[in-house]
Amino acid sequence: MSTTKNNNNLLKFLPFSSTVEPSFWLSLSKLKLHSLKLNEDPVPIQGSFSITPPTIRNSKDSGSNNSSVGGLVRIRLDQSSLSSLDTNATKDCTIQNEVRILPGKVLVVNTKEGFKQCDKNEFIS
Repeated sequence: MSTTKNNNNLLKFLPFSSTVEPSFWLSLSKLKLHSLKLNEDPVPIQGSFSITPPTIRNSKDSGSNNSSVGGLVRIRLDQSSLSSLDTNATKDCTIQNEVRILPGKVLVVNTKEGFKQCDKNEFIS
């Protein structure tokens, strides 16, 4: 019985990365100041999820002709994450840019006590 496995059948995981752009925080602060004010209801947001595929490059150091450079899995929030969830725009973005849109919510509380009263386990699940 052979113990050699075909590398194409192995399950591989890519490191996960998230990015929150400064423009997201600026847009959120403007929204809180001008629209939400003291309202503490969750605000709908959408993040973009993309996977950069691994690339193959020549590697003289490894002794082989080719080596694989791992891809990158990234979720990104920016100023457009607070715009309304338009289904047509989401479909176009998904098809054109190989990006998936992830809907979510952000909760902005007004006081330290309000933050302490939030059920943190609810947000994790």
